Amino acid sequence: MREDERFAMKHIATSALFIGILISSGCRMTQDQAERLAYDVRDGAERLKNSTRAEEIVEYAPPGALEYSIRFEVSESLQPPYTGALVVGESGTTYHARFVYVPKPLSIKKRGTSAQIVLRKNGGRIEVTDLR
Repeated sequence: MREDERFAMKHIATSALFIGILISSGCRMTQDQAERLAYDVRDGAERLKNSTRAEEIVEYAPPGALEYSIRFEVSESLQPPYTGALVVGESGTTYHARFVYVPKPLSIKKRGTSAQIVLRKNGGRIEVTDLR
């Protein structure tokens, strides 16, 4: 085998290995959007908890999305089993339920603009109270 053929075979093998790793890991090079928003809500809740403010606004816009929807289901406990999904488009999570209460169902559809998730202190609780 010539040197250039050996180089090409090595390059193909390396590329195939890389692609195999990506596929076996679920191609999770980016988070799904519900997860991303749940992390943003977690961080906003932490900022609000450690401040004297009564309200925190979390801005959210999925990358490249012209139209998207956000839905919060009721979540009244910060303990497992976590209830009340957060759904962005087709993906959902309950990760946010470890940090915030959702006293009523909320949903919004947006087109080409960011959404605002309103977090408010209510006694010792941080609640998701509005979507704008």
